[in-house]
Amino acid sequence: MKKLAKPSMQWHNKLKWFAGACLFIWALSGALHPLMTWTGPKAVKFYPPKFGLSVEQATNIKQPLQDALATFPKSVVVKVLASENGAVIQATQSKYAARNYFSFDGNVMPKNFDVQHAAWLASYYTGHPQTDIGEIQFITEFSNEYPPVNRLLPVYRVSFPEQGNLVAFVYTETNALAGLTNGVKTKIQTVFRALHTWSWLDVWGFGRVLLVGLFMLSLIAMCVMGMALILAIPHRKIKDTKRRWHRIIAYVLWLPLLGWSASGFYHLLKAEYADNVSGIRLSHLAELKRFGSFPNENYFSEYANQPLNSISLVPGAESQTLLRLSYANQDKGQVSRVEKYQGRPSESGSRYLDFYSGNPVATSDKEQVQWLANGYTGYTSEQIEHVQIVTRFGPEYDFRNKRLPVWMVQYGDEFGTRVFVDPVTGVLVDQSRNVDRMESWSFSVLHKWNFLNGITGRQWRDILIVSTIFLSCFLAAVGLLIGRRKQRKQEAVIVAEELAS
Repeated sequence: MKKLAKPSMQWHNKLKWFAGACLFIWALSGALHPLMTWTGPKAVKFYPPKFGLSVEQATNIKQPLQDALATFPKSVVVKVLASENGAVIQATQSKYAARNYFSFDGNVMPKNFDVQHAAWLASYYTGHPQTDIGEIQFITEFSNEYPPVNRLLPVYRVSFPEQGNLVAFVYTETNALAGLTNGVKTKIQTVFRALHTWSWLDVWGFGRVLLVGLFMLSLIAMCVMGMALILAIPHRKIKDTKRRWHRIIAYVLWLPLLGWSASGFYHLLKAEYADNVSGIRLSHLAELKRFGSFPNENYFSEYANQPLNSISLVPGAESQTLLRLSYANQDKGQVSRVEKYQGRPSESGSRYLDFYSGNPVATSDKEQVQWLANGYTGYTSEQIEHVQIVTRFGPEYDFRNKRLPVWMVQYGDEFGTRVFVDPVTGVLVDQSRNVDRMESWSFSVLHKWNFLNGITGRQWRDILIVSTIFLSCFLAAVGLLIGRRKQRKQEAVIVAEELAS
């Protein structure tokens, strides 16, 4: 062990200025992330708006759905959802196109209705009247204001200039609030992305990975060499105050610093070189036959005046077309920060009906998602190992997806494939492999310390992280002062020797 002391000391001294600068940049910029969470704007509503159908609308629901599909052919997602005008039919023809709308009166809504709908949703989630809206933009690319971490595209950017430059990003396909920011949060986020993720170097590709990787490896080496020094040099009483505190703090911080650096380096390599399989994929609806009302005219009327999230057309096995009813969960108003990031399902239950007869179909979300997942992956039911509903966000399926509940289907293939399917529309929301989950676990546990959420809660976890960050900066500052003092002594000796000669 003593043999490690000399080389460890040499490398620790060689790397001190370079690694110290890296530590200050990454540590202080990392503290901006919880700061954004603490100071950023909050939504006044958590659940999407619900609606109820009148008896007349419920009884005659099939005709406007057929008319909507005839008007907007090749639609891949068709559903009834809440709007400012009550229940409307929304048709999505492609992943990045604006949505189309059809009324229950048999009329096509105006072409800009998706814009109007976004304005209403922004007002609903922020609590500010639509008269306060300054500008609405259709966003198809990520930016500093709406970074890739948000995942959902396309969205509408709805600004409220008179409300502290508040900006809401609305995803109309699910009536969801995709993001909420203001001028202060955007500036903090820009600095965070510039100094912590170095996103401005993305155009360099391999050059960015090489440069950032070099910085991270220097921090890893500094942690390892510092700990090797502690283990190699026998414990003794240190008279110098700076050196004593440097050693004491190093005992406490070497593992967190190593965890942050190693998980960040792993995250960098995974993001750059591993194939990205995440992202939304849309299903395909079968072409509907022209058919009048349900054989039993009054059957569907029993669902009238019930609080619903949506009524969607979804593909079923054996070329069936099904109506899926999503029953709304009770809105409890404001939610805590813990509930926001853990998530709460937006629906309390569901039911499937045959589109042509209106009769109940003996299927369930579990059976539906297995069939849909097989269609997306090309696997068979025999290859499925496990199926379960996901009602909370976590390391594997996080809050950025903005959809709950979804179903996870796990396959027994060599990659350990897991897919997450939204039964409301049949959309493949996300998927992961063993390599993705390893990196996700590493980043969640070692970088974000999410394992503390169940012990301390998110607020105290963030306080602990920020405290560790500032203590790390203090550790680096003391180490640099010690190094500078040692360097001056060496310079003084050299000068004295030159004068003596």
